[in-house]
Amino acid sequence: MVRVRSLGQAAAIQAAEARYAALRAEASAEDITPELYLLGVLDGLKAHAAMRAPLAEMRRRQPESATVQAWSARFAEALPGE
Repeated sequence: MVRVRSLGQAAAIQAAEARYAALRAEASAEDITPELYLLGVLDGLKAHAAMRAPLAEMRRRQPESATVQAWSARFAEALPGE
């Protein structure tokens, strides 16, 4: 379990990225659960600029998915400069 409230934002992002890497290692190639996890943490931390990479990875893994397109649209609203 990752506790992000007691950590600084940089440390919380680092912990989330480590957890993401572990989830990604266990997930199948088309599974986007690890990316959704990371996006949720980054969104909660308001680290919107860091959301570009997991959004792109999610679209790469499931380019035709309506669900992925909906999640991408939802999170893209938070991205700076979008």
